[in-house]
Amino acid sequence: MNHYLLRSRDPGGKCNLCPCIRNFMSKNSVRLRHRYLTCPHYLYHSLCWSNLLSFWAHPYSVPGMDFSPDGSLLATGAVDRTVKVWNSSTGELIQSLPQDGQGNAVAFFPDGGLLASGYCAKSENYVCQEGGVLLWSTTTWGLFRSLSGSGNWIEGLAFTDSGDLVTGVDRNGYLHFWRVNDGVNLYSIKTSSYGAEAISISDDGFYLATGSNDKVSLWLIGQ
Repeated sequence: MNHYLLRSRDPGGKCNLCPCIRNFMSKNSVRLRHRYLTCPHYLYHSLCWSNLLSFWAHPYSVPGMDFSPDGSLLATGAVDRTVKVWNSSTGELIQSLPQDGQGNAVAFFPDGGLLASGYCAKSENYVCQEGGVLLWSTTTWGLFRSLSGSGNWIEGLAFTDSGDLVTGVDRNGYLHFWRVNDGVNLYSIKTSSYGAEAISISDDGFYLATGSNDKVSLWLIGQ
């Protein structure tokens, strides 16, 4: 989301702070107040909790979403077999991307050039038999590459900091690593017997965390 939506300045260039931030500043040290004089958007959002925008996205629940690196786009995934990309400032629908199965997870490439979406690629008797990941170009919105190798619904996705790999977790409890440039599934690791639902990579690219129904696991992936 664009920073100007989360902060404002009056014509004289001074911060236009909401009452909760003014109260926060008045109760803290001079050093801390000086640190926040530039009105960082995270302080405004965390203290004021302003509802900037609401819009109808999918006819079903929206279990997955991700902002583009520059904050201008918001991608949403849902079980209606589509991934949708929105203008985060206005809520305008930019693109609707079809999937051949129900999906949850979405993640933007570090430079914003690709969007990954996870879904159930094959099901039988309402049970997912094969999960997949689609990589979309954010320039043309065409399909860049299709990734396979998961035995169940992809629940979470994350790119490594370098952008070389895309990682995903599925309902069978496996953590998968795919190479972006050719789509090869390099390896899969069993993380839990109860399914995996969430994944996150640290900003420095060294650690990866997975969450399941029974535990959180931390993995060292960088040197």
